[in-house]
Amino acid sequence: MTGVTVVLCPALDPGAPDGPRRELAGVLAGWGVRVVIPHRQPREGAEDSDERLGIAAWVADQAIAITTAQVDGPLMLVSTGDANRAVPALGFSQRASRRNVVAYVLVDGPLPDPSRAGTDWPDAPVVHVTSPDADGAPAQAARLRGWSTLEGDPISVVADLARGWPDSMP
Repeated sequence: MTGVTVVLCPALDPGAPDGPRRELAGVLAGWGVRVVIPHRQPREGAEDSDERLGIAAWVADQAIAITTAQVDGPLMLVSTGDANRAVPALGFSQRASRRNVVAYVLVDGPLPDPSRAGTDWPDAPVVHVTSPDADGAPAQAARLRGWSTLEGDPISVVADLARGWPDSMP
């Protein structure tokens, strides 16, 4: 059994499709990897029109789910699509809660905005995973930032990273 807990973050938009999170969770659990699958709580209000408030609500939902799961080991935060932009804030919230984030895995979609991520992020290795049919521009931007990039089926790639952690980290 691996020593890392994988947090499979949902989309920023509560109405967006769940993607392969459930399938990935099943694969990881089958390998004995601890998994947390937070949900985005639907809300009505200012966060619908203000991106910053939407990200803050998303981070709060994820932090509550991680706390509720009583995670005490190292965390691998996995996000997809637009949720990639909110991962630095989630990582900061986990550091503030004295949890150890050991890796960020960003699947497809945009990268976090460096001007909003803060000067102390990333505080752990970042791996960008590109699906075979996805736009390769984010992977190129990730390489320019010095992050590792992998191409392939996200379920297989993330499962391999989590199962072999820490040796599997590029």
